[in-house]
Amino acid sequence: MLIGIMLPRVFALAANDTYAGYQQPATMEYLKTFFEKVGVDLPGQYQKARAKAVEIWQDLWNRVKTTVYSAYTAIYKFIISVFQSLQTEALRREPYIKDDFTKEKSEMNQDINREIPAVRKSLWDRFIDLIR
Repeated sequence: MLIGIMLPRVFALAANDTYAGYQQPATMEYLKTFFEKVGVDLPGQYQKARAKAVEIWQDLWNRVKTTVYSAYTAIYKFIISVFQSLQTEALRREPYIKDDFTKEKSEMNQDINREIPAVRKSLWDRFIDLIR
């Protein structure tokens, strides 16, 4: 990205004497003094900028971490409370559920015992009709 920003300016400086307020250095001595002025504290400025960026990112990370953690704990507590209420309700209704289950089981057995002979007979009758 930096190259994309600086490259057009470099080409423009190479083609013209001035471009958007930038001027080519007239001599190598001027260029040397310019970089001595600018580059004297370049490593120190880099360290300061890096420390500030790390501080900003650390602050952002701490905010995100606390927000996500608080949301996670709230959701976790809600889910636990729902499961506990469901568990107590299931335990309260357990005798009724077992009673209904046994009733349904006996009804299904009665239906099966009543329907199977009719199905067998009709299948056998169909088979005999095919042979005749």
